[in-house]
Amino acid sequence: LMQKGFVAKMAPTGKKFEKVRLPEIAFESGCHYVACLTVSKPNRVEQVIRNAIYVSREFGPTYVQLYTPCILEIGKQSMEGLDEMKESESIGGRFVMKKFMTDEVKEFLKEKNAEQKARKKAAKAAAVTA
Repeated sequence: LMQKGFVAKMAPTGKKFEKVRLPEIAFESGCHYVACLTVSKPNRVEQVIRNAIYVSREFGPTYVQLYTPCILEIGKQSMEGLDEMKESESIGGRFVMKKFMTDEVKEFLKEKNAEQKARKKAAKAAAVTA
């Protein structure tokens, strides 16, 4: 996941090649839902994993790539690792959230999200009347 030229313990003279585009390869290979994101926003990670499970049950294979910096490798503290993830997911960053899915899956997930919102709304209404 490192950029070309990045020097690390595993690449002491610098990485010699560009990043392998695994999300794109997964989608082109037949995965129906593909997502690439950092773990800086747990609610978003939860939704992506939930979507991947729903899609895999109905359509077939899915692929999720989660980026977490190795803070020990780059010599940072845990909060610096969180800052690193937030920086890398900003527009133009290395890990801007990407999703690839078929049109069928887009429609399916739209329906699932509507169902989920309706359940939450009903539960909230039931809690208010109780």
